[in-house]
Amino acid sequence: GGGGGQGPPCFMPPPGPPPPGGFGPPPPGPPPPHGPFPSMPPPPPGGGFGPPPPQNFGGPPPMGRGGFNGRGGGPGGYSNSPGGEKKTRDNAVYITGLAQEVTEENLEEVFGAIGRIKPDRKTGKPAITLYRDKQTNRFKGEAMIAYDDPPAANAAIEWFNDKEIFGQKVNVEFATYFEKPGGGYRGGG
Repeated sequence: GGGGGQGPPCFMPPPGPPPPGGFGPPPPGPPPPHGPFPSMPPPPPGGGFGPPPPQNFGGPPPMGRGGFNGRGGGPGGYSNSPGGEKKTRDNAVYITGLAQEVTEENLEEVFGAIGRIKPDRKTGKPAITLYRDKQTNRFKGEAMIAYDDPPAANAAIEWFNDKEIFGQKVNVEFATYFEKPGGGYRGGG
C-alpha cells in the first residue's frame, strides 16, 4: 500500500483592513432643488408682444398742399387795458366765508393736510394771508393760501369748496391777482 502523504499546512489569512461602508460620513445626497418655485415655462411663440405687422396704406401719403403755414403767428393774450390783467394763481387758493375766530394755525392744520404750503420768503412761515378790515382790524373771513405746486391747490378746491370748516360753509377758489402793465411799481401813500 502506498503511504498517504500529509497535505500542506493550513495558513490563516492575514488580518486585512476593515470592510468599506458603515464607517465615516454618509455619501453626499443629490443637491436640494433650486429655490421654492419651479422654473417658469417658456412663453408661447408669437405671444403678441412683438412689433405690430407693418400696415400697407396703399402707396405714399399725398403731399401737403401748403395750407398749414403761417398759422398762430403774432403775439396773443396780451391785454393793454390800463387797469392791468386779471390772472389766476394756479398754486394759490382764496377762501371766503371763514369763521371770525380762525387763525393762520387753524388754516395751516386743515389746508396743510392737502399739500405742502409754500413758506414765506421773509418770515419762513407758511404763506397764509388773513384779510382784515383796515379800520377795525377785524378778520373779514377771507384768506389766501399759497401751495408749493398747483395740484395741491386744485385738490384743496375740490376738497373744501362748499364744505363746512370750523362750523361755517366756505367758498374756495383759485386766487387771482392783477398784473399791472408796464412792469413798474407805483408808489402810494
